[in-house]
Amino acid sequence: MSNNSILVLGMHRSGTSALAGALDQLGIQFESADNRLDSQLDNPKGFFERRSVVMFSESLLQTNEWSWDSVSLNTFDVERATQFVNPGRLLISDLSNNGPTGLKDPRSCLLMPFWRRTLLDRFEAIVITRDPAEVAWSLHVRDGLPVTVGLSLWIAYNMHLANGIQGMNPHILRYEDLMDSPATELASIAQFLLERGVSVSHQQSDFETAAKSIDPTLRRATFPDWVNDHPLTVEARAIRELFHQTPTTDISLTPSELCREVLDTQFTVKKLDRANHKLNSARILIEQERLKNINTIRTIEARINELTDDASALQHELVLSNSALEQTQKQLEQTVNSFSLKLGLLITWPVRKLRPSNRTR
Repeated sequence: MSNNSILVLGMHRSGTSALAGALDQLGIQFESADNRLDSQLDNPKGFFERRSVVMFSESLLQTNEWSWDSVSLNTFDVERATQFVNPGRLLISDLSNNGPTGLKDPRSCLLMPFWRRTLLDRFEAIVITRDPAEVAWSLHVRDGLPVTVGLSLWIAYNMHLANGIQGMNPHILRYEDLMDSPATELASIAQFLLERGVSVSHQQSDFETAAKSIDPTLRRATFPDWVNDHPLTVEARAIRELFHQTPTTDISLTPSELCREVLDTQFTVKKLDRANHKLNSARILIEQERLKNINTIRTIEARINELTDDASALQHELVLSNSALEQTQKQLEQTVNSFSLKLGLLITWPVRKLRPSNRTR
């Protein structure tokens, strides 16, 4: 990836899709027809993410036993993922084209140490932030995550992002400003990229056309009152302001103990879920083997029954044969006896015939 490439960074549900879609209108390619995530109800205009990149990110997270909704506050351990460095370079290299290449995946907030080592800082970063209460509630509605988990994930993502962009001086904008004044924000981003040597459209008419791809009605700035005053909301909002008020991107922050406890609990829950999933998978395999064995046993039993029937039939035939043989033997014995009697009479007939005359003499 060269400096002609752009990473859009932000927490899930923070407007990264809307931003990437608008930048795509300005000539930055974020997806291709054969390598993109299909639109869904929660993102009807599309995610502007490549399926290959998302799958690669998931594999990277697994090296640290993370997932998109279960992370640690410890820095991502790149040493556990060194075998992915060269594949990562090849993956991004394959995305390159004649114009600027965009890469958008919220998981990248967690993976900045890996991407910076892999891509040697040869990319530009655009960061978008959204009110954490809105994000947490959106995650609750979409994924069923407890609001406290959503708030803690917001803090974790942005803590990792703050550490990951140190020294990069990215362009940072607010989701609300993008919704309210999209053309103005897009013009500001285009100017930022121009100063960094990235060629994108700079015509006001193009900004206005790209701005029309952003639908402000998709924003749902709703959440219960108690979320507004939750300690994690207060903490997350303070962190958000650091991104927009700090002169440089060297933001230093330490999440609260409450945030850490929520994330630890979520990590344990997810680990238990994975264990249960493996257990259920094992049970299914065992049941399949059991059914397979039952079918095998039934097949063997059926064959035994067939052989038993064949043996019975042969036994019956043998009995009949023996009976016929005995009958034939009796008939033969009778024939022999009758023949012997007749033969004896025939032999002794002259003698018997002479005896009376001898006695007369």
